[in-house]
Amino acid sequence: MVSNSLNRNTDEIDKVRRALGNRCAGTFDCMPAHAPRGAVIEATEAARAADADLIVTIGGGSITDGGKAVQMCLANDIRSPEAIDKLRPVKGSDGIVGPPPMNPPTVRQISVPTTLSAGDFSALAGVTDERTKVKELLRHPRIMPSAVVLDPAIALHTPEWLWLSTGIRAVDHCVEGVCSNEAHVFGDAQALKGLALLASGLPRVKADPKDLAARLDCQSGAWLSMGPLSSSSRPHHIEHDSVTRKVMSPLRAMMSAKIGRTGFSKSPKQANVYTAAADKKRLAAGAAKLIAGDRIANTDCPTAIAPPELLKGKSNA
Repeated sequence: MVSNSLNRNTDEIDKVRRALGNRCAGTFDCMPAHAPRGAVIEATEAARAADADLIVTIGGGSITDGGKAVQMCLANDIRSPEAIDKLRPVKGSDGIVGPPPMNPPTVRQISVPTTLSAGDFSALAGVTDERTKVKELLRHPRIMPSAVVLDPAIALHTPEWLWLSTGIRAVDHCVEGVCSNEAHVFGDAQALKGLALLASGLPRVKADPKDLAARLDCQSGAWLSMGPLSSSSRPHHIEHDSVTRKVMSPLRAMMSAKIGRTGFSKSPKQANVYTAAADKKRLAAGAAKLIAGDRIANTDCPTAIAPPELLKGKSNA
């Protein structure tokens, strides 16, 4: 499962096919943005017809999410967009949302990401229900790719705006990790190192798109950004507390329509707080220093995600 533009406008996918030889059972390059259900079923049927025993995804987040969903569909004999309803998460008796009873995937996935969204390191798949126009999260612990290949060279084909904007999303992940009420030392270490790599790498890629070392720093930073999210039970969004506002204060510009908008929302209070308030503020201050000044601003990339109330009436901006 590969990016349509990479397959049709470059020789990158041909290189992979030639290297695999007769081990390559087929190619699917028709996954639209946001992984609509219909395309997921189309990809699943292509994998069945090829009798695939491994899925290799090369592309951005929608390709990655599509591959994860195909794993679930293959394992559970899902053959129509409507049948994906069976894979929706359910709330257990303990109140925790998780996968419904299902067969675990047996056809696994190797991912080669070309953006910095870092969904390759999570056990979630975003799939859009065309009936409702709503993107839903499917989940199972085994849909996380069994291997992720960080190749800065193939990312040379990624449009600059997409690389930089998904990099800002990875910055967001790092800040979430540091400011979480469930933060812990393992997650803090990953978030702060990831933030340092991104704050250094993104401006270098902007200055020289062919700087492979800078691209690899960005990819490594995006990988590390998911560490605290994967090792915490808290929701995947930033809390609107005073500490988070301080960290994000250097990032003031609104997201542009070209890149897309995402709103912050308040999360419920967590019962257990693993990081003392003083430590939380200290870590937040350290994170703010990493992204302060012109480091991120010099990418010319919109660098803030606005609260939903500020986006009202701006859908055509």
